[in-house]
Amino acid sequence: MFETRLKIVLGVFGLALLVIVVRLIDLQIVRGAEFRKQADEALLCPRHMVPFVRGRILDRSGVELAADHPCWEIAVHYGVLAMKPAHLRRQARRLRTSTDPGMSLTEAEAEVRRQIDHMWQDISRLSALVRNRKDIFLDGQPTADGWPTALAVGDANTPRDSCPPRLKPWATPLSGESVEDLLERARHICARIARVRKVLEDYHGYEFPIEEERMAHAVVEGLDDQDQIAARQVLQDYPWVEVRASTYRYYHRSHALPHILGQLGAVTEATLAGDPNKGNELTRYRSTEKLGVSGVEYAAEGELRGRRGLFQQNRAGQVVENISAVNGADVTLTLRLDLQEALYELMAEMLPNTPYPSGGAIVVLDVPTREVLALVSYPGYDSRDYRKHYNELAGDMRRQPLRFRAIANAYAPGSIMKPLTCIAGLSLGKITLTTTFDCQGYYYPKTRSGRKCWRIHGTNRRKAHGPLMVSDAIAHSCNIFMYHTGERVGVRGLCDYFDMAGVGRSSGVGLPEAARGINPTESYINSRGRSVTKGDAWNYAIGQGEVNMTPLQTANLMAVYAGGIYKPVTLIRTGSEPAQWRLPVKAQHWRAIRSGLFRVTNERGATAYKTAHFVRDGYALCGKTGSATVWPAVVSYTIPYTTAAGEEAVAIVPGNSKREAGERFEAHYGEMDFEWGLVVPHDYWPPLQGSHKRPAKGDEKEHAWFIAYLQAVDRSGAPMLDVTPRIAFSVLVEFGGSGGRAAGPIAARVADILLDTLGPGLDPDAVRDDTRP
Repeated sequence: MFETRLKIVLGVFGLALLVIVVRLIDLQIVRGAEFRKQADEALLCPRHMVPFVRGRILDRSGVELAADHPCWEIAVHYGVLAMKPAHLRRQARRLRTSTDPGMSLTEAEAEVRRQIDHMWQDISRLSALVRNRKDIFLDGQPTADGWPTALAVGDANTPRDSCPPRLKPWATPLSGESVEDLLERARHICARIARVRKVLEDYHGYEFPIEEERMAHAVVEGLDDQDQIAARQVLQDYPWVEVRASTYRYYHRSHALPHILGQLGAVTEATLAGDPNKGNELTRYRSTEKLGVSGVEYAAEGELRGRRGLFQQNRAGQVVENISAVNGADVTLTLRLDLQEALYELMAEMLPNTPYPSGGAIVVLDVPTREVLALVSYPGYDSRDYRKHYNELAGDMRRQPLRFRAIANAYAPGSIMKPLTCIAGLSLGKITLTTTFDCQGYYYPKTRSGRKCWRIHGTNRRKAHGPLMVSDAIAHSCNIFMYHTGERVGVRGLCDYFDMAGVGRSSGVGLPEAARGINPTESYINSRGRSVTKGDAWNYAIGQGEVNMTPLQTANLMAVYAGGIYKPVTLIRTGSEPAQWRLPVKAQHWRAIRSGLFRVTNERGATAYKTAHFVRDGYALCGKTGSATVWPAVVSYTIPYTTAAGEEAVAIVPGNSKREAGERFEAHYGEMDFEWGLVVPHDYWPPLQGSHKRPAKGDEKEHAWFIAYLQAVDRSGAPMLDVTPRIAFSVLVEFGGSGGRAAGPIAARVADILLDTLGPGLDPDAVRDDTRP
């Protein structure tokens, strides 16, 4: 019995010894390297991420349009922002050790909370140092309600133009705001970090702390050197606060640039979820970072964004890890800043004088390379006022300053398509250079019915051109000639040539806002639930119906007329050459088309001789007018609703569509009840002519087009048609009316500016001579 008990005891001890031995082997041999690393890390200082500098955006001459400039920022540790109990206890222990070891932990935590309250008050006062710096904004974040929403509110008796946009409190810069605003920002930071943690945990499949939870986050940005000295003095007693070097994004102060350069915005949950580098701590997006959300900032995000570095020391001050940050690359645009600003100023001077001022665009291309030299959308805005005045900008439905008209808005091109109609007819053998159609003002002159030629200004009479051939029809913009040609060519033939000239294609500009326009092919028409008719061919032949183009595409169309080659445009220089093709058009046919374009502005009686005749420095302006019929657009809606007190009320809400107005109403009023069926248009632009509530016959207006190039002429003034023009451009005036009367004078001024800026050789890289008169 004794021996048995002894064996059991010895067995237990032996088993325990075996467990210890196995554990020692596991700790020292199997996992020894891991624990040695942990021991080493216990002697290391915290790791520091080294920020990168975002690349610059330059014009073709190297002028800086956007760049990161140095500044200072006030950052607060995440543990304080989130008021994490564990972090507060650590701060309480530190406070008790450094001030009063006899203080209880509860008393120390209460003191830490009191200091945090004082900290927010101090930061609020310090943030006022940058309150009036309009060029510096914190990374404005969406609240639970989303981004700031424009809303003009009034009752049914409020004058239509007197409803001011109501600003959401988060639409203004957070710099210089109250403690409550700063605490709101802290909540946004914490919410974003929580989303980051979830995305990364879903990606890795397990829970772990993330870098953002161990670092400080900016709550005030844009301090200069003197500001940061004051901040260090005021905040030195708060060990969880850092005053550190940073950068802010500076944009060249010009209303002509923000559509092109775009904006930086907050990293969203969707960005984090779709980030291909989310497993790499140096290259992944962080929740507190910014990225390009529009314009060049978005299109060139991959080049402009750099890579963070990493720095770490041990307790002895020795560097154990040092990975240098890689700054973003500079991006060069093909634009000329001086030309861009001069043309914007021209639009600002000319457009307010039109009958229904709204907006417009000018696009200038280098014909051989198709580089974009100017991309003007009017009206514009100042990038540095974007967040502060967002509601006002977004709520202006009449002028729509946030719309990138030059590339985002597609319009019916009108008569600028007539040369392309003739090209299709000539190339397909449906007409010849001697084909003649007799214009008596009507397609069916005997009954004076059917399709008509254009109306003589100031009268109800239709223009009767008489017998015309191709060049004559272009010079006088004859509808009847184009109806006959379009009928012979047909929808398929017209759309084939539209496609060759870029209609409905990606322009190649590379910006996210760019629209493709519409090439109304037979399949497109069928997708809309109807069949192709002869009327479609008539419409498309004069640039009406479903065909739509952006101002950028129409400038490229003029470049096609000038050189006979289609080529996508270039705005961001990449070093790659886009594909191109030569249209299957005979040289004599091009000569006839270009002769007609020359006659438009240089022959008495042609459509733009009185308004756009221009000859200077060995060049003559050649062009084509266009007027595209359009109905007035809704700019606000009336929304009856029931208040929380049960009272009936009416809101007048800006919006170009019922859905847009309804969404703005919901964003502002939240749970207020309204019926979608009772939402009706309140106001139109241009205004309706009668007392009727909807646009009716007589309310139609016209967008005005003029596309042009500068053609070399000999000493006698005759066009040198075998010399390919260097510069082509387009001008659009919304609701301008006649292309000749509204856009023609602007085109002549554009030609002057081009010669003043680019010189007599029209060289895009010429140095401007500011001594010219």
